[in-house]
Amino acid sequence: MYRPIIRELLTLLSVYYNIKEDRKISLEDLVEMIKEVLIEQITLENADDSKEKLEKIKDFDTFLLNLYKSNDNIKLYEKARNLERERENLLMKSRIMTDIRPIFDDGEIGAFNRTIIMHTLKLELLNKNRRIEKLLIGLDHQDLIALKENIERAIEKEVKIREKCNNSDISIIGE
Repeated sequence: MYRPIIRELLTLLSVYYNIKEDRKISLEDLVEMIKEVLIEQITLENADDSKEKLEKIKDFDTFLLNLYKSNDNIKLYEKARNLERERENLLMKSRIMTDIRPIFDDGEIGAFNRTIIMHTLKLELLNKNRRIEKLLIGLDHQDLIALKENIERAIEKEVKIREKCNNSDISIIGE
């Protein structure tokens, strides 16, 4: 029941780690900014329960600061997330587009009786400068099969690692 809320709070607090490094902002300032945005949003809603909502978030900043400072799991989660992001490029989105291209005879352009099937792998990557880059890669059928085999093997490895962790005292952070 509370798992999605906790996950969102952890994500929010882990964002702090990156903001802190990039912009030299204190946790207190970040929490205050978040609280101000929440108050502004509640005020703009102009709902019947706005006063009640404003009362509930009165101590939000204290709660969030105490949660962050007193919980080692949040700091470990944050550290794990940072390690995940330290790679050169992070995959944000992927898509494979499949096209059929007609092959026309040199002479007559109206009719064709041959085609080729082409695939384009489109990757959107977050680079080390935190900018989105698009990469288009041409693929054929054999490339698709090789990619599928590599992905299946990586999934099998992950399953084995998860089984090993679940049967030991090693926990996987971020889940």
